[in-house]
Amino acid sequence: TTTTTTTTTTATTTTTTTNSATISLTTGTTTKTTTATTAATASTSVSQASTATYFQGQPVLLLNCGGEPFYDSMLDARWIADTAFLSGSNVNTYATTSAIMGAGAREPLFQTERHSSAPYDMAYKVDLEVGAYMLEFYFAELYHDRLGQRQFSVLLNGKVVSPYLDVFHFSGGANRALVLQHRVTLHAPTTLNISFAQHIGDPMISAIGVFEIDPFTSTVHPETALFSRYINCGGPSFTDLSTGKYWESDDQDPTLFSATKTSLYDVPDKIVNAAPELYPMLQYERNTADPFDLVYHIPVEPGVYTVTLYFVELYHTSAGQRIFSALVNDELVVQNLDIYAMTAGRFRQVQFATEVKLYNAANITVSFQALKNRPLISGIAIEQSSFLSTSTSTSTSTSTTTSTSTSTST
Repeated sequence: TTTTTTTTTTATTTTTTTNSATISLTTGTTTKTTTATTAATASTSVSQASTATYFQGQPVLLLNCGGEPFYDSMLDARWIADTAFLSGSNVNTYATTSAIMGAGAREPLFQTERHSSAPYDMAYKVDLEVGAYMLEFYFAELYHDRLGQRQFSVLLNGKVVSPYLDVFHFSGGANRALVLQHRVTLHAPTTLNISFAQHIGDPMISAIGVFEIDPFTSTVHPETALFSRYINCGGPSFTDLSTGKYWESDDQDPTLFSATKTSLYDVPDKIVNAAPELYPMLQYERNTADPFDLVYHIPVEPGVYTVTLYFVELYHTSAGQRIFSALVNDELVVQNLDIYAMTAGRFRQVQFATEVKLYNAANITVSFQALKNRPLISGIAIEQSSFLSTSTSTSTSTSTTTSTSTSTST
């Protein structure tokens, strides 16, 4: 028997934002499309280029991290050693003579790295005047030979801009160039702090470029790696070795969710319709007794994102015992969800995938409405598919949510 239910809602709001932060961040337009599936799925979205795409502009500062000064014929400028801008008590260097695929004329920059064995230890401080800048970060995996061996996040003034970066994964292998670009707008003279959060192995970087850009341009920079973040709700951190995806425990980041009272639950049982690689996520849940008490907050930059919510009924033994609704950015993704009824039993996963379009930096929020007993969540995956241009500070936001639920039982 197959049952299909479709629900569509539309909401329009107008938002006016005043930027007072040093690095401008504004809320913007959100568009969502939602689908649900009970089948096990695994996918990897990686953006790679045979030759790295470099920003062409007026350089303000060029740092060769861990390397010697280097003359860049493309810019007719010199990359300098990083020591005058670097802080940290456990920083070291590493170098290779191997060729770096995709680096082109800037290969020497990718053949060295600066790395640190301590979390949040390595940092760079750059003094900048009012204006708009493009930041380029260069990476290459010089040491490890497979994915999942080094993962770290890059932060600008304490804000994560590249979360859970696995250079081997995003570049396509060892000794391959990876270039990340981040645009910032400064409304006051600022010391820009570039730091690194350690997750697996040592955070590292090969070079940092700072370029002046036209503050009025709306063109979004062409980044090499798209944003992704995978959250294990109530369970431990782990790496899905079949895809290279790192699932972080939601306890790992204290700013990730807010709640006055939540509980955890887990089982050792097999999840019937899921790949074993995802058991460390699907065998756990975080639940709450109060409606709208548990809210996840995931900061992202402008772009198109797929938000996938994972649910499994681990506790109740019949339909009608747990019913709740789930929302993304305060809009219903699934209403009156009875996991047991939808999946025809316990220990069966159901996923709801929602497309979100953001034209300005904002939080993606995931919240829950209790209807009968405790709402729960096992996992949240956020994967970016493309970039979008930044809109003006005053914008009109139109949201459309289409929910399609499919339940199959034999």
